Amino acid sequence: MSRNQWCHAPVGAANPRRFTALDSDLILNSAVTEIERHAEWVSVSAAAGTYGARNLVVAVPLQLYEQPGLLPLLPAEQRKVLSRYRRGEVIKTVLVFERPWWRDRGLSGDILSSGGVFNAALDGSPADGGLGILILFATAATAQRLSQTQAESDRISQAIDWLRSLSGWPAPNPIAARSIDWNADPWSLGGSASRRPIGGWPATPDLFASSQRIHFAGSETANEWRSFMEGALQSAERAAEDVLCDVSTG
Repeated sequence: MSRNQWCHAPVGAANPRRFTALDSDLILNSAVTEIERHAEWVSVSAAAGTYGARNLVVAVPLQLYEQPGLLPLLPAEQRKVLSRYRRGEVIKTVLVFERPWWRDRGLSGDILSSGGVFNAALDGSPADGGLGILILFATAATAQRLSQTQAESDRISQAIDWLRSLSGWPAPNPIAARSIDWNADPWSLGGSASRRPIGGWPATPDLFASSQRIHFAGSETANEWRSFMEGALQSAERAAEDVLCDVSTG
């Protein structure tokens, strides 16, 4: 039985689903500082003001749940596992070249490396080869070491030097580049590889189930393709279904 088959309004009830455009109600650049649950609604406070709604969808990294006071609103078993979640340590560097020059030598552009400045690289170039894009990852202990290089430009220089140090990789200069330390980002505090603590899976197999009109989205909460874009979309659809279910049965 699908999720939608479980979610239905009482016999004879009017269809409560109403959709309106957000328009000016969409507020950007105003971080939530407090979340409160009331008898029949949830409120969030931010620099722009305090807002209330019947349902709340949380779509921020798990390591940020505690800052606005979300954890105390959740059941004890859910709160225990989330408070011990291990955040991912990731520095992601993207190098853009005029063309995927490594393909000329029959190379895939995919690299696995141990003991270097980066752990891995992936070919992210478009199918037509109009640009050459390499995506470099430093994770775990490697990310901790690289994070000591705080200037983005210096990390990019290290990325280029790392490519050139690999045998047979005479890398040209990129035409564009970015290097993001997710652990140093105040709106992330970690990368996409966060994971439950030991014992977290059997303790709460459905960790991101809705809890009294609070619903969860974001790639880390996905049931499928966790930590990928597909997982983010899957979690968004799940959260939307949960909200509609609450509206239709409330």
